[in-house]
Amino acid sequence: MTYENVKRWLESNGVKSHRMTGKQRRAAAALLGLPYPSPKGWYQKVVDTLKMWDGSGESPFTSISIEESKKLAKKLRAERRGIKPRQHREGYQKKEEKPKIVQPVPAILHGWDGTYSKYLDSKRWARKRKVIMALHGGKCWITGKKAQNVHHITYARIYREAICDLMPLCQDIHEEIHRQKQPDTMAKTIAVLGEERVRAFVARYRDVTWEQASQYSLVQPLAD
Repeated sequence: MTYENVKRWLESNGVKSHRMTGKQRRAAAALLGLPYPSPKGWYQKVVDTLKMWDGSGESPFTSISIEESKKLAKKLRAERRGIKPRQHREGYQKKEEKPKIVQPVPAILHGWDGTYSKYLDSKRWARKRKVIMALHGGKCWITGKKAQNVHHITYARIYREAICDLMPLCQDIHEEIHRQKQPDTMAKTIAVLGEERVRAFVARYRDVTWEQASQYSLVQPLAD
């Protein structure tokens, strides 16, 4: 076969020249059984192979799919870098992922169907906050300044808080408590206020109910 015949054969099978689009190169590589991206000198090797072929019988090239061409190129790159392909052990089976067990959130268990952030924006929390602020005259229980926050001493009864769980605090004290690195809010509160102060607050309001607090603060009683 002359060079012109070789060129014509290549062109008839989609291998037009070196300057092909990426799509054409992928198709040509798969047609010729070459990896894609193809190694340097691939065009000349194809020409040399065709020159030795007398044109009879089947094509000297074994066509593969484009995906196989990509895999072949990946394997060759790994071999050049000295990376051995990972071999699975005999009898190895991929572990099946266990189905995740969805635990019921405390909100549902305590009569609130929603997230904590939504709870803080709810009318239910707004009324509780209003009762606590009125009960303490709107003052911080520690400094006596104007209180901006109602702090949870403990989250043990979250969404069903007792009066003794909520303490009105000014912004500075509240931020200082939440800057602490203790694992729970009770430990953080004790770290800043001291255990005696916290115990005194809990003892003072332990037996006060929401109904009593609402009557004392002239706020509409809560439905809890």
